[in-house]
Order: sequence, then structure tokens, then C-alpha cells
Amino acid sequence: MSEPAETFSREQWTSFFGVDSPIARMPKAEAAFFSAIDLAPIDWMTIRDLMTLGKLDEDRPLLVVLALLFAAMAEGSLCLELTRAHVGRLAAGSRGLPAFRHIFDTIDTFITHLADNRYHRLITTRRSNRYPLVFESGAGTQRLYFQKYFFHEKRLHDTLRAFLAADPPADISSPAGDAIVADLFSDDHVLRLGRNGHPIVRDPDQIAALRRALDARLTIISGGPGTGKTSVMVNIVRGLARAGIPARRMALVAPTGRAARRMTEAITRLLPTVRRLTETDRDLLSLSGSTLHKALRYSRYHNGFYYRRRNPLPADAVIIDEVSMVDVVMLARFLDALDTARTRLILIGDKDQLPSVEAGAVFAEMIPSGDRAGLFKDHLIVLKKNYRAGTALSRLAAAINHGRFPDAPPMDFQAALTGPDDGWAVVRPLSDPHWQTCLRHWVNRYFLSPPGAAATPAEGYRHRLATAGKMAWQDHLSIAAGRETLRALFALIGRAKILTLLRQGNRGCEGINAIVEHFLARGLGSYRDPVSGLFSGSVIMMTRNDYDRGLFNGDIGLALRDNGGRLRVCFQQTDGYQSYSADQLPAWEPAFAVTVHKSQGSEFDDVLIVLPEDVKHRLLTREIIYTGITRARRRVMIYGRRSTIETAISHRLSRQSGLVWDDPPGAS
Repeated sequence: MSEPAETFSREQWTSFFGVDSPIARMPKAEAAFFSAIDLAPIDWMTIRDLMTLGKLDEDRPLLVVLALLFAAMAEGSLCLELTRAHVGRLAAGSRGLPAFRHIFDTIDTFITHLADNRYHRLITTRRSNRYPLVFESGAGTQRLYFQKYFFHEKRLHDTLRAFLAADPPADISSPAGDAIVADLFSDDHVLRLGRNGHPIVRDPDQIAALRRALDARLTIISGGPGTGKTSVMVNIVRGLARAGIPARRMALVAPTGRAARRMTEAITRLLPTVRRLTETDRDLLSLSGSTLHKALRYSRYHNGFYYRRRNPLPADAVIIDEVSMVDVVMLARFLDALDTARTRLILIGDKDQLPSVEAGAVFAEMIPSGDRAGLFKDHLIVLKKNYRAGTALSRLAAAINHGRFPDAPPMDFQAALTGPDDGWAVVRPLSDPHWQTCLRHWVNRYFLSPPGAAATPAEGYRHRLATAGKMAWQDHLSIAAGRETLRALFALIGRAKILTLLRQGNRGCEGINAIVEHFLARGLGSYRDPVSGLFSGSVIMMTRNDYDRGLFNGDIGLALRDNGGRLRVCFQQTDGYQSYSADQLPAWEPAFAVTVHKSQGSEFDDVLIVLPEDVKHRLLTREIIYTGITRARRRVMIYGRRSTIETAISHRLSRQSGLVWDDPPGAS
């Protein structure tokens, strides 16, 4: 779900479509409707092209339905449901306007025209790739799709049903599964946490998740922060290895490079805590997480993936982490490359997090809610016990999930910035000059001063940058002192993050990054490259995949100057570090502040969540507040009005699709 782009005025519509177009002659009520749905100019251009393609330039019902379809796409839906509830909500728009009753009559006219075959050049009612739009009618609901989303939704639907219908694995008997679980929790082999090496708790839900992964082709695990998803994932891998699946036949995948790296780190961090590692466990240390794209081996030459339906991924077990972040198209393509008769599939995520930036909310839709039994009820385990439940941040996240926000007086920014650990605060918003002062305080605390009151200057960001500047860039990567400097710097930039809902404006990540970079470059006395704008100490995020260099959308880079004055950008890889000159990089953006969507799969000690000034902004949802808060391990500051927060948590994100999971596998 993207930030709204600049919208057309009626005069611009008339100029763009022509004085004789339906828009030029539309009544005031329809003009208000088109204003309410907030479409971008590129959407109107596509609508015009579609109407021209169908030779339907004068068809006003088609114009209205296409506008509604693009509005549905903007909120992340896969389709436009032609129901009064969905159309009424879209027609009301993001400005609190009343529903437009006349739109329902227009929809009825559209359905009549469709039945009369008026749209035969543009819309099909069958599975055909010759038409840009697909109309589907069934189970009392009529839906309009773009061809791409219809195709991938149906393919995902069929693949998941194939997993449900597949015979369960025959390689583990029930007694053998019990023995594996008992061994994993024995004193010699149990995973241990914390400085004192306490064994992990034998949590009933975690045990159920482990047994399901051993016994079934498909396992779905959902849990919030602190519920043990990481230790469950590591124990599942260990259990599968004990069942005879070697590490080389397992695949650990995630939607972003950062999330994939965390899977690798979980293996390498938790396995050594076992008192007596078996050879089976040692073999698992070779496992490395991968992005979904990389696992399928994307080929630029063929403009597709090496692994696909006719050449499935050679894996007996696949674990996908952070599934809530995966959009329908990518998940459909990935699952299409799995052999449903051979592969165990384990999906792990948090059903309450934001869905993917792209279309769909697959993971949340798979989780039964209310009285719904759900198709996946026998394959789903929800981790309920929160082992951080005593913390203020966990209580805050739980309250928000239940639609409540605890009472708290607004605080001054500096007071919130230096508040106690395991705390949260609402910061009263200020005018622009004062807001910039707040950001200067943020820069001073996290980048220009040592990281703690008792810390020495040698532990600060400035000192580590200076140390890196005395080395050749090759030494950053190859010698122990260079790697230690990079490790410390990446730890420092991972301590805190500013999260926004918007990209543009003074409360969007673009505006905030510009201010932070200005204060930081000036405070460090760093020279900014005139072409890239980078300086030693800049933090960036990749926004496009580069398979040749192993860089992926969401990867974080740190710009450093070496002893020759050369400026290069370093990236933390699972097996070390890599660096590139700025002109070698694909698209990137500054990353001192990122959107909440971009922050998924990451955790920081301290988080500042910046809310938009518009209290009715359509991005304000319970899911986005919950996701932002759960990125923090220690402290959360929410910069915005309490009324804005309350509006957000009263609004649940809604995305429409045809993925209905209420019926049994044998149903049509």
C-alpha cells in the first residue's frame, strides 16, 4: 500500500481526457466521487488507455468501475469486490466523505453491459491471458481483477490446496517424532538462552509446531515478538535433520536479504548454546538463509527463474520466514517451484503485522478468525505465550492489537529520548523549526555522542569512522581490525531507527533523511560527494535487487572513506562484508529514516515513529502502529497527536481477494 500521489483536479481531468470525455460532462456528484478516491495521474492515464483499447471512451459505468479498481489496488487489494460494503468504503475515500449511493446504480449498469458483451475487447470471464481484465462471479460475490493478479491468485490457491491434499510424509512414525522432541529438549541437547544459558522452556505451542513440521507437508506458525518463533525455527531444522533430511536438502528463505540474514544468524547463534553438539547439528551450521528470488535463481538472461514448476527446487524441507511480507505474486511463483508431493513447507510469520507492500495479505487470510474454522485449522499453530510479556513494550503491543491505547500524558522530545529502558512515550508534535531541533537531538544522541553515559569516546560512531578512515578499503574486509571496526559500526547504526508512514514531506522519510544527513555531515565534519551526496557515515538502503553482486532490496549499506580518500559503501553479509563504490550500486536511498513497511524483518533498540499530520490519512491503521512498535527492543517514541494514534488503532487494514479458505479441500 503506497503513499498517495498527487491527484488530478477536475480541470486537469478535462484537459487530459478531452472536453468531450465522460469526465468533462460528469455531474457534480461524480466529480466529488473521483476526488474522494484520490487516484494518481498515472492511474488516470492507464484508465484512458484501457477505455481506448476497448473502444469504450464514452462508457461512464466502465470509467467509474476502473477508477474503483485502481482505488482497490492502491489499498493493496488483489481485486475489486463489487459489493456495497467494498464499493461504499472505496467511494467514501480517505477524507471521511459519505458513501455515494448513485455509484451503486452505476455498478448495476456496468454488470448489465458486461452481460450484454459490451466489454468483449477488454474483459474476459474465463481463465485467459488475452485480456487485461478478468471478471469472476461465484459464491455470491462478483470480482474484477487485472489479469496478473487473477493468474497468480489462482495459481497460489491451487498450489496450497495441493499441499493440503498431498500424502503426509511417511519417513517419521509417531513414536519416532516423540523421541526426536524428547532429544531436542534433553539436558545435553536443548537450546539455551541468555548469559546464564538457561534452557528454553518446553512450551506446548512450540512443541505442537515442531511436531506439525515433522508430521505434515504444510505447517503454518504465527506468533508475535517474544513468542519464540526463532527458537522454534531452529528446533524444526534440528528435528528435520534427525528425521534424515540433510542440511543440503533444506532451504531457509525470507522476502528480504536482512530477514534471510537473521535466519542464518539464528542458526549460528543458537546451535553453539547446545552443551553437546551432535554431528547432525554441526552439519546444520552450513545452512544459510536466502531471499526468495535468490533461492529460485533469477536469470536476467531468461527474464525468469531457474527453478519453477517444470524444474522444482531440490529441497525436501522449505522454511519461509516473515511470510506476512510476501506478496501474492512472489509467493505464488515461489510455491509453484516446490514439489508438493515431496517437500515439507513451513510458513512462519506474525498475522498481526503489516502485509506486503505489494498486493495481497496472504498470511493474515490463512489464519482463521472469530467463528471461522478455516481450511488450515489442522495445519496452524499460534504461539500465544509471550516471554517478554512483563515488558512495557509487549503490553503496549498487546493493547494495540486489542484496539486500545493506554493513557499517557504527552512528553517533551528530549525527555522521551532519555527516558528509561523498556519504556514508551507519546511526543507532542511541534512546528517545523522545533521539529528540526528534535532531529538534531536524535543525531547527537545516537551518532555524535558515545552510546551510553558510561561509554568511552572510543566506542562512539565518530571514533569508529575515524579508525576506518586510517585503513585501506581492502583492510576493512580482510584484516581482523577492519572487520571489527565494521562490526562495531553496523551495531551502532542498528541501535536506533526513525520509522515513518510517509515517504514525502517534513514527516516523511525523504524529508527526515535530508535533515538528519545535514546535521550528521556537519557534526562529523565530513565531505559530501558532489555526485552521490554520500559522506563517510552515510547509511543507505538498497531499493532494487542486484543478483550479480548479491545485493537485495532492503539491504543496509554504510558509506566509508579509506586512507586514500576513496568513498565506498560496505554491506554486512552472512559470511563477512563486501564493499562497492557508489557508482557500482543499483538504486538506493538514505536510510536513517525508513517507512514502517521497509522496517519489517528488523529490530532496533530504540524506535521513533513519526505520524502524519493528517489525522485521517489512509495509511493510519492498527497494523502499521503495531508493526512500528514491535520493531523496538528497548524504547519507543511516537511523534504525533494522541487523536491520530487512536484513529489509527480503530482502523483495521482491509484488503480484498478471492482467496477464500473456509471450505474443505474437496470442495470446488
